[in-house]
Amino acid sequence: MKRRYSTASSMVELQRIERIVSNRGVGSRTEVSRLFRQGKVMVDGRVIRSGAEKISIYATITVEGRELQGPSLLAVYNKPVGVHCTMSDPWNRLCLNSLLKDYSFLSTMHPVGRLDTDTS
Repeated sequence: MKRRYSTASSMVELQRIERIVSNRGVGSRTEVSRLFRQGKVMVDGRVIRSGAEKISIYATITVEGRELQGPSLLAVYNKPVGVHCTMSDPWNRLCLNSLLKDYSFLSTMHPVGRLDTDTS
């Protein structure tokens, strides 16, 4: 069962750090466990030696001096008619990039779906 605790802004999910690090592509659980024992994993600036500790999935995690990318985000967006389901267009037609330009996750967004301009 996943535990949650409340912060001022939202509910934050807690998971075992060993699982988080493994899921973010560092290595298998066994390999990640070895990194913990060697003191090569840091969470929010402090060294973690046990993968059993539960942390927020949004914590800053560093492995061997390299910061891990945060959790993935899956977003569903129903585009308006007349907009291409692409991030850029060589013919300067209206595309998702122009509608979502104010969002910080834009550089890592990969749209999928129908590319038809005339569908919503």
